[in-house]
Amino acid sequence: MPELTDGFVLDMTRSQARTEQMLTDMNSRLFGGPGQEGVLPYMIGESKKVEARVVALETTKTGVAKWVGGVVAVLTLEGTALGIYFSRVAAHVQAIQQTLKH
Repeated sequence: MPELTDGFVLDMTRSQARTEQMLTDMNSRLFGGPGQEGVLPYMIGESKKVEARVVALETTKTGVAKWVGGVVAVLTLEGTALGIYFSRVAAHVQAIQQTLKH
């Protein structure tokens, strides 16, 4: 163990002061200090912005998928209705042709 001389104690005190200053600076960088935003609050804010953008994109994607599904359903129903209508018109025309032939 080193001898406790004035020089040694002074060196230890300086070393502890530097360590304390380093920890204070690191705290300021991470959590923010006077007139300064820290890294952690900044990253939390950015992650919330990214989350909001992702939610908006997912909502748009879901909305578009529902809209396309609705269009397909409407077109399918209209196609079915037109098919039934033309089938009945064709049957009616055939019935008239049968009546005119007799």
